[in-house]
Amino acid sequence: MSRSVDPGHLQSAAALDNTISSPIILPSKLLAVVADDSDYHLKPAVFVAEAAGAVKRVELESGQVTRTFRPDTSTPVPLNCLALGQVIAMSQGGQTLARTLYAGSSDKCIYSWNLLLDCEGRICYFDKGTTFIGHTDFVQTVLCVRLGTQQILMSASADATIIIWNASTGEKLHLLKSRSGGVQALAIDLLFATPSGVTLFSGDSNGEIRGWNISSTWAQEISTDAETQPSPEGRVTPLIAHETSICALKFEKDQDSEFDLWTASADKMVKRFSRLNNWTTNTVLQHEDFIRDIVLDEQGGKVITACCDGKVRVWDKVSGSLVHTFVGHDEEVTGLAMVQANGWRGVVSVSIDGTIRRWSLGQEDLKKAIDGAAKPVHM
Repeated sequence: MSRSVDPGHLQSAAALDNTISSPIILPSKLLAVVADDSDYHLKPAVFVAEAAGAVKRVELESGQVTRTFRPDTSTPVPLNCLALGQVIAMSQGGQTLARTLYAGSSDKCIYSWNLLLDCEGRICYFDKGTTFIGHTDFVQTVLCVRLGTQQILMSASADATIIIWNASTGEKLHLLKSRSGGVQALAIDLLFATPSGVTLFSGDSNGEIRGWNISSTWAQEISTDAETQPSPEGRVTPLIAHETSICALKFEKDQDSEFDLWTASADKMVKRFSRLNNWTTNTVLQHEDFIRDIVLDEQGGKVITACCDGKVRVWDKVSGSLVHTFVGHDEEVTGLAMVQANGWRGVVSVSIDGTIRRWSLGQEDLKKAIDGAAKPVHM
């Protein structure tokens, strides 16, 4: 599948004129977003991945692009996904900090940049890091975890594989095969995370979910069904979750939750799988189009979804009822990030229309949005 990298491609005039949610307009299609949680005390910001081949750090209040990261490639390549490594203290007393930014690309590589931070989390310097080479098709998603003292990078690709990397050296530690379609989503099961190992769930283009136990020295596929054992050949039956592509996986992580798994799919459904009931479905959120991403607002008890119809929907996590629909994007919404900083809590969305939009999830702000949507429009 080919993708244009023309910076202005698909950025409609309507998107430029649409001022709902005070959009930040960038000159390219936006394919992914991740919150910058390094800046602990100051201005909320995000990193966004562009189809034009750059990652940009954008302050949400001012709309200012404060940093731009570009791979060393002869021509621009679309950057499909982003991840941030954990913050590491580089000096005694934590006066100098560091973390790594990762971007998966359509050229099958993962690019990285080493960020040097001051004690408040501001980027004061960066340089190019390791380029991870090993996939044979688009890199669809990346994830970074820490095992003991080692940073581990996980990447999934349209080539139907997951690669586990030593994030510091670029060494390939494990190659996992989905035995089905391309792998599009990854999530760590935090309930079983230990300093030496994690349980990884993956979602693929055939709607299947697989589980994996992973450490720095070994990796093994596990059953997502407690009642099903591997075949004599070692094959494990996956969880058949959707009719087609799984685009996002998210585990609940609030201490008062049951650590259930939420999925978003191109079959127009978001599902919640109950851990206590052997990963059976207990909630289905029906949409009008493909769902590209999902985030959980644990504090507010909400589920937020990004849809190909350009809408961002807010759902009640307990009842499954639709709370509100944010309308503003003129093209497919490709990514979401929960952001909480400087007294503001909300979700940030990015789109093919080249805009970043902010939607407050504060109780009063959300009520105003709901009340405003209920008012009749007078022509």
